[in-house]
Amino acid sequence: MRKKSLLLPLLLGLLTFALILLALWPEPQHTVDIVVAARDLGAGAVLTNADLTLRTLPADQAPPDAVNDPAPLVGQSLAVARFRGEPVSPKHLGPPVSLGPDERAVAVRVKQDRGLAGLLRPGARVGVVATLPDADGNLFAKAVIENLRVLYVSPDFQARPEAPITAKMTVSDGESSGLVTSPGVTATNSKPANEGVILLAASIAPQPVIYVPITQTVASEVQSPEPALSAAEGSEVEASDEPELVVEATPTLDLGPGTLDFQNAQVLYVSPVELLAALNAEKDALTLYLMPEDAEPLASNGLSLSELLPLPPIEEETP
Repeated sequence: MRKKSLLLPLLLGLLTFALILLALWPEPQHTVDIVVAARDLGAGAVLTNADLTLRTLPADQAPPDAVNDPAPLVGQSLAVARFRGEPVSPKHLGPPVSLGPDERAVAVRVKQDRGLAGLLRPGARVGVVATLPDADGNLFAKAVIENLRVLYVSPDFQARPEAPITAKMTVSDGESSGLVTSPGVTATNSKPANEGVILLAASIAPQPVIYVPITQTVASEVQSPEPALSAAEGSEVEASDEPELVVEATPTLDLGPGTLDFQNAQVLYVSPVELLAALNAEKDALTLYLMPEDAEPLASNGLSLSELLPLPPIEEETP
């Protein structure tokens, strides 16, 4: 009788434990295999079997256009760069370089600080600043050409997005087996190389390099002291034999915004292809800047670093 009384609570305890375990046990997650890049691939790369691999992902995390068979992708060329672990699908395929009849592709080599730190991607629009020494050895900078289309950026020069690290922990018999990271999802070398090659589409038509002087109206306003009243004029100030204190006028400069003087502009027509080639051959002579889609024209007269030096003081004429 005593054994029966102990058996019932034991069975109830085991049943309760089983129900709790069943409630806490995670449901099996549906996963899919998708094709991803097995290594870093640049735009224009012709895909081989070694370039592609399969990666298992939860079904709700897989891109809608992902494919699970690399065979149809082999032999195709990439239109955009794909980094290791990123999905590769038909939308990433195509010719990497598309030129119009009036365009030519020119490759230039730039460093991080002159090539926008690896942020450029194919399709972006950029302008070029030429930095060259003048006859006196001072550096002269001038925006020389704009609206160049980026066709290609070497993969090692592109800044990679940081890929999140996924991990899982398995528990068996109350003991943890430790963290296990999923393969192929950790971003490596997220910083771009110190320098890289960028392919630009340049027009074959001569382009104007416009040197537009900047004029500015400076209004000088002299502030003079109030005249002193003499005793003869009825002033309450008594006359004194002491010398009169004279306060000199202090001019103040009202500097307005500069105005581009297009009437006196000088224009030099250059071939964009030859200009890019010449600047690329001259060390550190080429700097790229990113342009918005609705960019206004950038007109200037250029700048020499010597112009930033302070002006010499004006010497007063002695009587």
